[in-house]
Amino acid sequence: MRCDQVRQAFSDLYDERLSGPPLVTITQHLATCQECRAEWTAFRNAMLAVSDLGGAEPSLGFAARVRQRIQAPTRFQRLLRWLFFPLRVKVPIQALALFLVAFAGLLLYQRSPELLRQAEVRPATQPPVIREAPVTTPAPTAAPLKKDPIHPKLDAKEREAAPSPRPQAALEVERDRAASGLRDEWKPLEKPRLLAEPPKAEESAPEFRAKTAEPGVTTGRLQQALPPPAESDAVTAPTQPAPKAVPAPRQETQTSAIQTRSADELYFDALADSARQRYDRSIEDFRAFIAQHPGDARVPDARLRLADAYVAQRRLAEAVQEYETLISEFPGSPLLPAALFKLGQARLDLGDRSGCQVLRDLTTRYPQAAEAAPARQTLSARCP
Repeated sequence: MRCDQVRQAFSDLYDERLSGPPLVTITQHLATCQECRAEWTAFRNAMLAVSDLGGAEPSLGFAARVRQRIQAPTRFQRLLRWLFFPLRVKVPIQALALFLVAFAGLLLYQRSPELLRQAEVRPATQPPVIREAPVTTPAPTAAPLKKDPIHPKLDAKEREAAPSPRPQAALEVERDRAASGLRDEWKPLEKPRLLAEPPKAEESAPEFRAKTAEPGVTTGRLQQALPPPAESDAVTAPTQPAPKAVPAPRQETQTSAIQTRSADELYFDALADSARQRYDRSIEDFRAFIAQHPGDARVPDARLRLADAYVAQRRLAEAVQEYETLISEFPGSPLLPAALFKLGQARLDLGDRSGCQVLRDLTTRYPQAAEAAPARQTLSARCP
């Protein structure tokens, strides 16, 4: 037997678990091998020293604490267990609570019409810059030049190419017709106009007629064909003052800009004007919104705000008409209590005692509405 095998069997030899031939072989080897005998002596002394130390008793409950720390769930596990377990109890309760919260939110939303009327005010967009056509001044009297003896043919051709001036009566009729058309089209539009640039002094009536001439004749040739101021020896010819230019481009441009405004632009511009107490503009935008987009879901709110703008301007008769239109066209709207209350107030302000009956109808049909309490106060104060 080798030395390493003998040293591996020291534990069994010390515990007296060896017998028979293995014990005899190890004993003979220790008797003949000095190194293994020294190792055996050191091993036995170490074991005797350890056995003399005695055993240490653990503290009370040490094993239970160790077992609890090993088996204790984490915070996340405890949260999941608290939320979902037992499943047959917690899941139905949570589903019922979620349904009740959703139902309460829907009920609160339907019973609060002011939530339906709140809207984010958009910043007002800058309108396109539109310039009016400059107003021309009457042209000074002029006489035709003498024929140029050097180029008589060229002068004759240019005079033939120049358009003959229109009679004064026809020009006056066209000017009046254009001006009346502009006034009729711009009556509903009361928004302030941008100031036009000052007209240039050098733009005269003959040049205006040259710009509006028939296509096919260039402006340069027309201006050359027009007569310059008369010389001293020329015979002066009486001329008539040119008509003023009609600002037709401005009308067409701004009208098309208004017609292309979307429902959101009209609605939010009207809200912004109402917030700034610019009721004339807000009335225009609300009326345009209702007329151009009658199927929009915000039409009841727009009509109510339109009536409120009339009330702010003390135009009570028009406000009463808008409130009545809202009540008749949208009988199921959540804004109906507010419309009834304001209709009764407006009629009473006009001296119409039928406003008392409107307020009584409000308190009867909508006793839980927010407007019912002030309606009762108004009835007690103004309708004894």
